[in-house]
Amino acid sequence: MQTAGKHSESLDKSNKLMNYANKQNENQLPEKKEITSHIYSNIGNAYLEMGKYAQALDAHNKDLDISTEM
Repeated sequence: MQTAGKHSESLDKSNKLMNYANKQNENQLPEKKEITSHIYSNIGNAYLEMGKYAQALDAHNKDLDISTEM
């Protein structure tokens, strides 16, 4: 979606997916950390393309934090 220039739509869908993932426990979603990390990366990329650099940095830092935990 982001490659088609639909950054706002991608951001909206990523946030909805993040809300869903956060409601799941580790038994329901065994790869929760990996999935959450990827979602944060997508959110960061969307913000970056929209020129919202502070939000992009925040999302990418969350991705990095989760990635280093694994």
